[in-house]
Amino acid sequence: MPVGFVLMLIHLLFIARGYITAGSFAESDEMDADAAASI
Repeated sequence: MPVGFVLMLIHLLFIARGYITAGSFAESDEMDADAAASI
């Protein structure tokens, strides 16, 4: 496997861990869940 791919996976795990443990995600006041689902 290329080294860049492995580094990308490690980076993704570190970033995703913060979102999963905090339980918060990016929210928008301009768009609700129904509008986002229809995109």
